[in-house]
Amino acid sequence: MFSIPCIVLILLVLLYVHYYQTTVAENYESKTLLDLLESISESNIRMVKKCEQIPSIDCVYCIYMEDRRNYIESRFKNYELDNITYVKACTPLDLTLYDYETYSETLERTSPIYKLLTKFPVHLSYLACMYHAWKHNFKYVLIFEDDLLFTEPVSELIRISHSFATQNVGDVLYLGYCHLDCNVEAQPIDEDMVMLPYNVPIRCKHAMIHKMDYVGDFLKNHGKLKQRSDVHFEKYYRQNKIKRVICRKPFIFQNRLDLKSHNENTSHHLTICDF
Repeated sequence: MFSIPCIVLILLVLLYVHYYQTTVAENYESKTLLDLLESISESNIRMVKKCEQIPSIDCVYCIYMEDRRNYIESRFKNYELDNITYVKACTPLDLTLYDYETYSETLERTSPIYKLLTKFPVHLSYLACMYHAWKHNFKYVLIFEDDLLFTEPVSELIRISHSFATQNVGDVLYLGYCHLDCNVEAQPIDEDMVMLPYNVPIRCKHAMIHKMDYVGDFLKNHGKLKQRSDVHFEKYYRQNKIKRVICRKPFIFQNRLDLKSHNENTSHHLTICDF
């Protein structure tokens, strides 16, 4: 037999569940993913700085975790890259059960991201940058993550970024080392860049330039997150024939060996291809 305190506790739990299902959930009926991104961008992007060093790039975002803020600031200072718009990363504590259930498959047993609670907020952090840029009608933006290592001087970043934007040769440019088969037949653009075939998989997003023309449709038709963030991007790009450009010789690493991963990833360097 249950004791009276135990029965009272069970009743309180049942009342809370009922309240959540009938009241809290109803309050979210009109909420959309864009509403969630609006909320995240408003709270996590406090100071927007116009990019002045790189012609044709409207804004340089950097998504950071609190324990890496000093690291990435020192990297940019040593690299002599200024006017960074810092974006505080979203965490599982920032989200509700409703958010996870409605906009991701994190809690679905058959999902590749089942119980990997960091995957969804990491993805949202990136989407928040894209949403902010889309809302402000930016044309080209550069998005960094906070574990970067640069192997070429800032002059190369400026030159290649400006070249990508002014030549209007693609929708996204990968500046970093990625999961990529180095034997693919890429289409040469110039001495710095090549275009990937639509059917070739490439996975990474720690250093990317986005031409914003495609982003509105991407966000509006996002659906639930079913895989890791880089897989989601890759599948959308391949299915919608987004033009993906990569550097012949990428020059931005992820420093996973020193910093490890906050996102339940391995600590290996990604593929080094030289086209």
